[in-house]
Amino acid sequence: MKQLRADGSVKWERDPFFNKKKMIVFAMIGLFILVTKLTNWFTAFLLTMAFLLFWKAYQSGRSKEIGTETGLVREMEQPIVFQCVRGIYVTLGIMFLYFAVMEALKDANIAMNDPQIRSRIEAAIKVRKLEARGDKGHQRLYAYNEQTPYTGWVKQRWSNGQMRLLARYENGKILTALAWRINGQKCPVTNLKDGDGTMVLFQADGTELSRSTYKDGERIYDTPLKTPNP
Repeated sequence: MKQLRADGSVKWERDPFFNKKKMIVFAMIGLFILVTKLTNWFTAFLLTMAFLLFWKAYQSGRSKEIGTETGLVREMEQPIVFQCVRGIYVTLGIMFLYFAVMEALKDANIAMNDPQIRSRIEAAIKVRKLEARGDKGHQRLYAYNEQTPYTGWVKQRWSNGQMRLLARYENGKILTALAWRINGQKCPVTNLKDGDGTMVLFQADGTELSRSTYKDGERIYDTPLKTPNP
């Protein structure tokens, strides 16, 4: 590492192992791992990017000192372009931080009620990625472009990001389901387990959209569907 002294001479020093750049890299890795454990990898990515952008803004805004021919030390003037770059870094950092917080809050109420649900949500696919095949009464759900019935978790969210439905399927038949209202309140009626029970879906105003009864993973009774609220 080369240092320019005030008298114009140059001093060479060995770079320390724990310099600022390495510490920032280690901090970013640690932040990513910690947030991934607490929430999910996407939230961790957003927070890490926000951290990096704020650090870059801090660096671009620092004043520097340089040696002169007379041996004096003066402050390096910061061009207007650097000030603009710093403003861009800060703005992007705030945006990434905002989206990271919103992403973390989506499943906050659910995670507090049942820590296992977070991992199920991460493993689940969106319900629109499935399609029903077969005759009525003997239908199975398949993932698009798949030839075998779907096995795994399925999720559906409300427009505000809250969970609406989380269900477990095996060989295309539903086994377990959990449902929530748009305000995050868990449905007390839905009790579908091992393919038997009732599942209730709600409209945005909190009223029931449908109520279905299942036996061995097959839907055996439906209340009439209401028209969903726009």
